[in-house]
Amino acid sequence: MSEVVVAYDDLLEIALLVSDATGFLDICEVHLSFQRQSEVSNIESGMPTLRKFIRASDWDRIERMFEIVTNLPPEDQQQRCYFRRPTLFRIPGESRSYVCARSTSLRLADQCITPGRPSHFWMHLTQFDSSRVQRPRDQELEGIVEE
Repeated sequence: MSEVVVAYDDLLEIALLVSDATGFLDICEVHLSFQRQSEVSNIESGMPTLRKFIRASDWDRIERMFEIVTNLPPEDQQQRCYFRRPTLFRIPGESRSYVCARSTSLRLADQCITPGRPSHFWMHLTQFDSSRVQRPRDQELEGIVEE
């Protein structure tokens, strides 16, 4: 195994919730804070985006759920909305491997939506199914034959 050091220009802070219950100093939660440094919005920047971690064929379903949550009536805005099907989330560091979350929910993090201002959401992925980790298949290319 090799280790790769990656610099994230947009990374501001890392907060770790650590427990000494086992003597190993287990990390229970990790919060990463990022702030986009560039005005140019592109997917190749150091800013993590949900689009980078969601399987391309699931993207339309994810966007629809964000629209549904955004358009909930005010009395239901703190309600969690659950996805009907499992969500595949890219494993960081493995470009085409995904872990399957059997339960995914989404809810507004803000108390209310203000038109013209960005909204914030809590997305929770749980009940990971390790037997359904999808990895890329090795592709065999046909050889070139000279006649």
